[in-house]
Amino acid sequence: MSKIYLLTHPLLFAFIIFNWCNNGGIFEPGGENTLVPGDTLNVSYGSTLQNIEEHIWITFDSLYEDSRCPVDVECFWAGNARLGFTFKQSIRKTSFTLNTHADFKRDSTIYNYHISLIDVLPVPHSDSTFTADDYTAQVVVDRE
Repeated sequence: MSKIYLLTHPLLFAFIIFNWCNNGGIFEPGGENTLVPGDTLNVSYGSTLQNIEEHIWITFDSLYEDSRCPVDVECFWAGNARLGFTFKQSIRKTSFTLNTHADFKRDSTIYNYHISLIDVLPVPHSDSTFTADDYTAQVVVDRE
C-alpha cells in the first residue's frame, strides 16, 4: 500500500528523492558518516559527514598541499597541510580551506558552526608517498 501512496502523491515522492540525493543516498542517522557536533570526527578525502536532523554536511574535497615535515626527519620548518572543504546547511553551501600550521587558518565559522582542523592523517615519513585518497582529516564541527 505504501508504494501506491508514493506513486499517487508525486510531491511526497519528489521530496524523498530530493533528500535521498542530498544525503548521499543514506537515511541512517548514527552511521559511520554521521556528523556529531562537538565530537572529533574523521572524514576521508572525497567523503561527506552529515547530520540529517540539523541539515548540515561537511565534505573533505581538496588536498591543496602537504609540506609537513616527515616525523623521521629534522626540519627547519614544521610545514603545512592545506585542505579544502565544503560545508552545507540546508540549501546554503560554502567552500573553505583549513591548515595544520598555526600560522595559517586552522578554523572557520560558517552559518553559526565553528569548524576546526585537528589533525591530518597519514603522518608523513621520509620514505613514503601518498595520494589524496590516502588522507583523512580530523575535524570538530560545533554550534556557535
